Amino acid sequence: MTIQIGECFAMCLRKGEFSEDWNRAKLVLIHKGEQQKEEKKDELPKVRPICFLDEGGKRGNTLAVSLDVANAFNSLPWPTIRKAMKRKGFPGYICRIIDSYLSNRTVEYVLEGGKIGTKRMTAGVPQGSILGPLLWNIGYDHMLQTDLDPGCRVLCYADDTLVISTADNLKDLTNRANSMINKVIGRIRELGLKVSPSKTEAVLFHVVRALSGLMPNLRGPGEHKRRLYANVVTSILTYGAPVWSGALEASQRIQAPLKRLTRTLAVRMASAYRIISYEAATLLARIPPLFLMARLRKRVYFRLKDLHRRNEWSKETDKEIRAIEELLLKRQWQIHLNAVHEEVTTKTRKYQNTEGVLLIDGWKNSAANTHQVVCIIHTVTDKSIYPNSWDLTGVRETGAVLSKIVEKATEMASNRFNIHIYAVVSDNASAMVLMGKSVELWHVICASHSANLLAKSLIDREFAECVNRLLKEFKRPGPEKEPVKGGGKKVVLACETRWCSHRDAFRNCLSNLPIMRELLKSQKIIVQTDISKMLSSSEFEMRLQDYVLIFDPVCEMVNKCQRSDSSIADACEEWFKLSIPTDNINYEKIIQDRLEKALRPAILTANYLHPVYKGK
Repeated sequence: MTIQIGECFAMCLRKGEFSEDWNRAKLVLIHKGEQQKEEKKDELPKVRPICFLDEGGKRGNTLAVSLDVANAFNSLPWPTIRKAMKRKGFPGYICRIIDSYLSNRTVEYVLEGGKIGTKRMTAGVPQGSILGPLLWNIGYDHMLQTDLDPGCRVLCYADDTLVISTADNLKDLTNRANSMINKVIGRIRELGLKVSPSKTEAVLFHVVRALSGLMPNLRGPGEHKRRLYANVVTSILTYGAPVWSGALEASQRIQAPLKRLTRTLAVRMASAYRIISYEAATLLARIPPLFLMARLRKRVYFRLKDLHRRNEWSKETDKEIRAIEELLLKRQWQIHLNAVHEEVTTKTRKYQNTEGVLLIDGWKNSAANTHQVVCIIHTVTDKSIYPNSWDLTGVRETGAVLSKIVEKATEMASNRFNIHIYAVVSDNASAMVLMGKSVELWHVICASHSANLLAKSLIDREFAECVNRLLKEFKRPGPEKEPVKGGGKKVVLACETRWCSHRDAFRNCLSNLPIMRELLKSQKIIVQTDISKMLSSSEFEMRLQDYVLIFDPVCEMVNKCQRSDSSIADACEEWFKLSIPTDNINYEKIIQDRLEKALRPAILTANYLHPVYKGK
């Protein structure tokens, strides 16, 4: 039978004719589902026509606008297909057989009473045939040759056309999208097709901004919610991975924009600084590189597909395969990170005989109940190197423990990176003092962190909590807009670990206090009884004013010490100039104690040797 069919096809190609029996199809209408909103009752139902042929012929801001071609597969003019084939240089015998294939086509359909009706076709490609989609792609490909505007792309899948436009602001985005859509629709009309306005949809994407809004670094959701958001975005990114994973892995150009998006996701997931590298951010967020995840999904897909084909699939085998692939993913990720680390280590070897400062910082994760001490080396050539971190979960960060970490990190810096460490900087003032002379290095306390701890010591925790409770009442979805409508400022909450943020919260509360009282009086907002009493209290207002006056000089010092061009001599000078307007004896003791911890010998020496300050 196979030999006879092959000879039949060969004869058709030689003569350039297609059998008329194969040109006749039986029409079957498949309903597309529930009635469309735009569809009127007296209109014909939305159906998908399928032709059953004779067996012989069956072989960053982004705006995405989806265009639907009306009755696409049934409306593509045959001359359009013929022109496209000539334009693409198809051989003559192929053009002749397709001309025959697209000539004298008829469809048969069943009428009332069982009679058979016949209709001659003059356009369209047979749905249900193997050749139909190919002919559609040949004809519709002319639309993809449209000249693209800057920041625009056109994607097609079958008859669905997606016009993607990107711009920095909504005005440029709208103008750019309208221009590109007009071009695309014009090209579609040139093909003899029409766009269905009722099915055209536009979707505006703010991926990075949405992530920033959903997962702010300060006062954002907990780790479990961040993980949920991250998994949703990752699932979207890896959709269809078995198809495109190979192309992604082979092209650094394709990986670059996806890396940027993944890094933003990881930074928000880990509540990390914006300057953190891609590898560090993804490791902290426990998000593997996208090309490894795509490779994993491809392997899982084909392994499960093979099990289904052999009728051997079960829940147990499915679970086992996924578990094995997850372990393989972790191993591949470890190899990838080792390669990246080795590359960085090799690059840093050129800093031979360079001196540097060792920064020690403790990182605690309350949700996971972990405690890590991270070491970072800052060289005199303005380079930063991450040598290692130590797990201190369940261990106190004492002076003795810190001494051992400093010794190991110093030895690692010398042996691996050829860097001589001459000073240590830490945010743990007490441990640094206890470390004493056990390590023969300069001891320096982080000046801005010490100032932040001073702010923590000066504040009344109970009063700060009361202010935060009050502000939270006006931070709810409904009441949040009311202070702004009344001419006030947007409500700002304090961050627990950044104590100078309490100054901003106190100042915000103080400026909005009259408006809050007015809203309470007019009963536009209902609050708890103790909050209401607090709002109406003049003593509460006076305490807010006092705390703002006390906090202002401390917060100013923190901001100056955090500047990138601030030296330890500058920090020392700021501590000397610190003046807090208070006659409270307890405050004076707190300031003196913090001053003694902050002004270590290295800082005082730097201030003394400074050409301007000279220890005055």
